[in-house]
Amino acid sequence: MKVLILMVVASILGCAKDPAEPHTVTASADTLLRMEEAFSQTSEKHGFHTALKTFMAPNATKLVEGHHPLVGSDSIARVLDSQPDTGIVMTWKARNAEIAASGDLGYTWGDWMLRSKHPKTGDTAYGNYFTVWKKQADGSWKWVLDGGNGTPKP
Repeated sequence: MKVLILMVVASILGCAKDPAEPHTVTASADTLLRMEEAFSQTSEKHGFHTALKTFMAPNATKLVEGHHPLVGSDSIARVLDSQPDTGIVMTWKARNAEIAASGDLGYTWGDWMLRSKHPKTGDTAYGNYFTVWKKQADGSWKWVLDGGNGTPKP
């Protein structure tokens, strides 16, 4: 009888799902990596400012090198709308993503590249970035904190 009880307990424990199992976290991290890819593709196709506004949460904060933080989607949009981005193409690639065990908050980080659309100048800048993502009430993911810095050419 003891052997049967041990087998039943072992079977139940073997079926229990640990919320911190790597495949659970990886699936969610993959979601954030796909969000970053869509975010960058939107920037490339429609402009960096459009991408920022499209993927931004209402309570977002944008950290800008050399400036005070921009807080709230209305403030961020106002600044973006006052500074045209038609002469540049901004793209980036996530190098890593992690998500909280709760499944509603995560971050990505990676490398960005900013190219001039004007062939005569041919300027290109490089840097690193981070994005903090929060799952919204409707199930979508929006960025709540975004920032980065310039780096030398890779």
